[in-house]
Amino acid sequence: MPYAAEGQISKRPIDEGVEISDEKYDEARSHALSGGLIKAHNGTVVLTIKPEKKEGHKEPVWQDGDWYHEPEPEETQTEKDAERISEIKSELQRLDLESVRPLRAINVGTDTAEDRDRLAELDAEAESLRKELDDL
Repeated sequence: MPYAAEGQISKRPIDEGVEISDEKYDEARSHALSGGLIKAHNGTVVLTIKPEKKEGHKEPVWQDGDWYHEPEPEETQTEKDAERISEIKSELQRLDLESVRPLRAINVGTDTAEDRDRLAELDAEAESLRKELDDL
């Protein structure tokens, strides 16, 4: 007589295994070979497939005979602020790099109105980000 336990089947007795029919063994074997999972609950064998991870939840876990989707913990304001500070610093760095070309043109005297306008736009954007950074 075959046996099944959490994650396994066998033609021989298994520790904490339950006796199953030959038909259930064949079904469990086919299920496992096709990527399914063998779970045990209250002395019975359950053939299941691990569900996809839901957005905003941790990886699903098998619990009390079913899949449980535990919600991800809410991000704290401190964590949100730290993430935003990092984003702002990266954006300021990008703006500095974009300022090089118009500044070079101004420095060597080949600037155009477009260079001065672009530099003013970049400076206004950077100023806005620095203010936001000061407020965090």
